[in-house]
Amino acid sequence: MRKTLFSLLLMTSFSLWGALDADNTLYSTSDLKSELKNIHSNQSITQLKEIVESSKKSWEELKEKNYNFYNYSINFESKLGGGYKTEVFIENGVIIKRLFNSWYKNEKDESFISDAFVEDFGEINKNKGGSLGLTIDSIYDECFNKTLAKDPKKNRIDVVLTKDNLLKECSSSENGRKDDSKEGVTNLTIKFDQMFDKLEYSTYKSDTKSKTFFPNQKLDTLKDLLSKSKKSWLELKEKNKNSYQYSITFASWTGSGNKTIVIVVDGVVVKRVQYNWTRRDGFKINKPTIELKKEIEKSNNKPQLVDDFYNICETDTLKQNPDENFITLQLTPDNILTGCSYFNMHCADDCSQGLHGVSFKWLSETEIQAYQKNIK
Repeated sequence: MRKTLFSLLLMTSFSLWGALDADNTLYSTSDLKSELKNIHSNQSITQLKEIVESSKKSWEELKEKNYNFYNYSINFESKLGGGYKTEVFIENGVIIKRLFNSWYKNEKDESFISDAFVEDFGEINKNKGGSLGLTIDSIYDECFNKTLAKDPKKNRIDVVLTKDNLLKECSSSENGRKDDSKEGVTNLTIKFDQMFDKLEYSTYKSDTKSKTFFPNQKLDTLKDLLSKSKKSWLELKEKNKNSYQYSITFASWTGSGNKTIVIVVDGVVVKRVQYNWTRRDGFKINKPTIELKKEIEKSNNKPQLVDDFYNICETDTLKQNPDENFITLQLTPDNILTGCSYFNMHCADDCSQGLHGVSFKWLSETEIQAYQKNIK
């Protein structure tokens, strides 16, 4: 009975009224009776709009600084003992993944997963449950156009900002209500992607000052780096249940490009998403192709595993003549191979051969469970 009641509650939008985190500041139209120093109550709608406008400017600065690559989560915990979490991942302003899981607690206060799903590019917001997959820009727009448009005489309107001046909450609730329910966004946590923190080693002779670029390396040095990287890979692969996601992006100087996203669970490819874009008549992303495990198994063009990257790098790329080619090796901060390519010195076009344009991440336990639950 308790599980059924909680499942019904998940169909609507809820939030926890609980205590405010010390790093966050709450601005409200209500006269809040609290000893917390970071609560500013009795704000007018005009004041709240100015506060959110200032926050949006901070967001736009951080978004540009991080190339519009980020992810965020929205959490809800009910007084009944259950909750849910929605995570959304954005690359270059495009939503590429939405992850949802919900749980409930039994009489012994033990937690159990009640539902879970994962949506990749081309499937976003296909499933019901959790918070919609939106960009942070759209969340700010909804804050302005919906929440701050509410009548403050009939609703308590709360705006919560983080210490970085980013939006944590923009919600409303009818005066006099004492349950969990709020409308708008609550418990929002924004994180910026670390995919650009790569170490790059190359035989290319350059005096670049980049902290992550190590030019003019000997081929023997690259081989040694690859060997150490492979050792790290084997150790981390076992530690992370051989479950990960990688994407390969190609962008031509003409403005067109394509991207392939590959999901691996327990060493098996369970999903592949492919899409491309053009800029001939403005930027346009074409409809993606999505393949699941059974379709991939029948495909004549099966995606590679990271283990294959190491083999190709060792047996092909690092066998090229360094007197005729610039050879480059890219590693993540935890020493995983994400690039192994060569470029003929006399070529002036899109001439790079081998592995490049790769982004890599380990799957979380929640993602692993969601893929196992939804992809057979």
